[in-house]
Amino acid sequence: MAKIEKAYIIRINDTISQQYASTAAESCIMQNIPYEFIRGCENKTQYDAWKDSGISIPNQEKLKKRGEHKATCATVSHVLTWLKMCEDNVGAAIILEHDSIMFHKPDINIPDNAIVALGYKVKEPMKYNHKSAGNVQEIERCRYHEGAHAYAITKETANILLSELRDRGQLGAIDNAYFLRNRKTRVPLYIADPTPAIGWLRESTIWSRSATRNAPFIKSFADHWSG
Repeated sequence: MAKIEKAYIIRINDTISQQYASTAAESCIMQNIPYEFIRGCENKTQYDAWKDSGISIPNQEKLKKRGEHKATCATVSHVLTWLKMCEDNVGAAIILEHDSIMFHKPDINIPDNAIVALGYKVKEPMKYNHKSAGNVQEIERCRYHEGAHAYAITKETANILLSELRDRGQLGAIDNAYFLRNRKTRVPLYIADPTPAIGWLRESTIWSRSATRNAPFIKSFADHWSG
């Protein structure tokens, strides 16, 4: 296990993504969280996305006949971040998609072999009274969460996730394979309590409409949510 050292913010070469990522970075500055931008994967076929990632997955050659795939690009963006974590030798880090905001820097140990979800996806983040709710006190197991917009892992977990890809191949889109109801990874999922981050639902940079709420609130979030 390890303490969080920094945040990685995934963004792509898109005006909206750049704007969102700037807001995410500002929230990290406010919480004294060092951060680094990660250039996400975009505008690539499934085959090229994996070929350029540096990770060789089973049956990769079969992807050559498939066209551009936004979900695969999003997944590979996270894979690139896991690789960067290992390269940087960071004990534990927060991984943020460009549309996330940090309200607190979690001051807890992040366990190995665990994905720790940090927050929900909402349209009006200021309806969550994060000051009253306070910072993270604990993490607890959960079956599923809303997606990959804000989570924390250790370097050991990053290596486990990368090894799983090399052994089993792409498990699905990042949200479906690692967070939603029928998640495919063997790495257990946890949730931070109280909630230290949110994904701010606005215009999507890859889908025709933004995501919707798809997981129940934990009690501490519901108690401090006025939406």
